[in-house]
Amino acid sequence: MAQSAAYAAELQQVFAGKVTIVQSPLQDIVPLKTAISLKDVHHLLFTSANGVRVFCDLSERRDIPCLCVGDKTAAVARALGLEAVSAGGNVQDLAALMRKYDHADDGQFLYLHGQHTAREIPGKIRDIVIYDQIGCELTKTAKSALTDHAPVLVPLFSPRSADLFMQQISGLTMRNSSAICLSQNVADRLDPSVFSDLRVASQPTAAAITREIAASV
Repeated sequence: MAQSAAYAAELQQVFAGKVTIVQSPLQDIVPLKTAISLKDVHHLLFTSANGVRVFCDLSERRDIPCLCVGDKTAAVARALGLEAVSAGGNVQDLAALMRKYDHADDGQFLYLHGQHTAREIPGKIRDIVIYDQIGCELTKTAKSALTDHAPVLVPLFSPRSADLFMQQISGLTMRNSSAICLSQNVADRLDPSVFSDLRVASQPTAAAITREIAASV
């Protein structure tokens, strides 16, 4: 929910009242009471800012560098005291970045992630589930907007969010809603027939989704 609020604040700043922002998070991040062994770990791996935040709540260690899927995740890691390098893209980009740091006799990569992951990271890694993503109901305001005649843009950032959205709109008649997806992997989880338009951002970043929104308003 923190990410939803942060992105809503970004949109408010970018569009300065030109659009109405309806905030309705599709999932809540619930940390798990997980024991994390960091023995022989030379790099932490993160594919979301949620993973970074939960790890930093569970562990006081800040001396192990991390590799992050994108710039925002890396920025959150640095803000919390971790040395972070961004792959600047998707899981494949992260795997390519890992190869630069992979030394056979130099420990291991530890991937810290949620219960629901979009894709596995290729390569030899150890992984630990440190949080769950619990589905949330769309708010009454969100449902009202989706079924109104006014155009609605729905940004979706993960396959998990796309799955939850499709479950939530079952039985609703959406009149003029467009989906803007972070990646094709997200778009593949949607039924295009229920949207007036379905687009994939040019890059897997929040900034690219914002540009798609700007092109529509």
